[in-house]
Amino acid sequence: MAKQTTGDFHSHPRSPFRHVSRDIIQQVTPHIKQYAFKKKQLIFREGFKPDGLFLVRKGNIKVSKNSSNGKEVILFIAKENDVLGFISLLNNVDYMASAEAIDEAEVYFFPKKVFFDIVATNSNLLVKLTQAFTRQYESAVNKLVDVSTKQVRRRIAETLMSLMKVHGVEDDNLTINISLSREDLAHLVGTNTETLVRILSEFKKEKMIAIKGRKIQLINLALLTRAISIT
Repeated sequence: MAKQTTGDFHSHPRSPFRHVSRDIIQQVTPHIKQYAFKKKQLIFREGFKPDGLFLVRKGNIKVSKNSSNGKEVILFIAKENDVLGFISLLNNVDYMASAEAIDEAEVYFFPKKVFFDIVATNSNLLVKLTQAFTRQYESAVNKLVDVSTKQVRRRIAETLMSLMKVHGVEDDNLTINISLSREDLAHLVGTNTETLVRILSEFKKEKMIAIKGRKIQLINLALLTRAISIT
């Protein structure tokens, strides 16, 4: 169920809306909604027409496509203050991918007219959103190149290091601060679950990582970096 936002969508240092003027924020806040999503609940589906823009308030959301053989490929994982659906809304085309909550998540929703009203008076916002989309696009393209050119062992090591860089670590400075199912992690790497589990077991035996349920600890970054460079 939607609820009206308190207007804090612009206050975080990473928010693309943080330089929007106070007057505009006050004008648009009554029209911006806040939605909560449970784990595995869809935010939007590939092939549907967007009617607004999403900004992640909290939680993690996977953005994915299905290949021609029906297999899911996770393009990237959005986190707090990442924008979803921007390029489809801007170009007035169907969503090119689906977005699904990995865990309990909340998003702000900017109706189409509200979003374009903000952009009309804040050209810098459009630049920032375009830059953010470009980074997401480059990440997706690099993933496709990696799948076709790099061995799975190397891709898994790179993905673990990337997750640590993007999502950070917990207080122990070892545990990646995101909980992914083995299936989702496999789809993020671009492999099957069986291969992922086998290689994670190898990493564990080689004392690169420790596994605590769905959480993964990176206990030897030097060995993981070596795995990236030699495979």
